Amino acid sequence: RYADHGLAPRAVAGEHRSDNRFALDFTYELDLFGKNAAIAKSVEVQAASMETDLYTARVGLASAVARSWFALGEALAEREVIDATLAQRRRILALVRARVAEGLDSKVEERQAEGAIPAAVGELAAVDERIALLRSVLAKLAVVPLETTAKLKPALKGAGLASLPPLLPS
Repeated sequence: RYADHGLAPRAVAGEHRSDNRFALDFTYELDLFGKNAAIAKSVEVQAASMETDLYTARVGLASAVARSWFALGEALAEREVIDATLAQRRRILALVRARVAEGLDSKVEERQAEGAIPAAVGELAAVDERIALLRSVLAKLAVVPLETTAKLKPALKGAGLASLPPLLPS
């Protein structure tokens, strides 16, 4: 609608006019040389490649979690052995001190027994650091808070050694 008062004359200003247009556009490209088919095939191959990459990433993540889990179990078992070794070395030191007091051993044996304890304490500190690192790695891989891995104690149960048959064929 044109304005009633404006630049257009009165005969035009009060009239209603409409401009109608109907348009239909249609295009079609003939794929005579297989360009579109090649593009479609390329997209399919890229999608398959992305699926393979995703599967590879999942397997790699599962593998890293499993490696870290078993390494943590191994480190915890090693810590138990070092704890037992440290307790044994302390008992040996007490025994050597008693022998030195009785005059059965010299100060050299006592110094050797004393020197074995700091070495075990150092080993214990190193394995504790490795355990903390492995717990952190597991927390990062599993995307969980570090506190959830603090109580993890994977138990490694060996399948045992395979036994040989009583008679071996020659």
